[in-house]
Amino acid sequence: MNFHILTLSILVCSCACAKLPSNFKKCNRKQSDFNACFSEAVAHAVKQLNVPVKEVGLPSIDPLVVPSLKIGAGTSAVSFEQSYTNLSLTGFTNVNIEKVE
Repeated sequence: MNFHILTLSILVCSCACAKLPSNFKKCNRKQSDFNACFSEAVAHAVKQLNVPVKEVGLPSIDPLVVPSLKIGAGTSAVSFEQSYTNLSLTGFTNVNIEKVE
């Protein structure tokens, strides 16, 4: 769940710093239903990221390829380190975005 939030945050920050692709839905902050519009726009944008958006340099996030990932041991009763290589994570474009604030 937290990884989805991180991915979405990166997407939003990337889009805020760059011109949005022409096929992404745009919302006016002054419109009365901005939150609903923005939620729909984010959901629409995420679903389109199964292929790279070359127009603004956004990579595909489905699959999301992670060369390596290390997770340190926690402090609970059962703690162990995890190390992964060559991960291919799928399903990010199938998320249901219910609300964006």
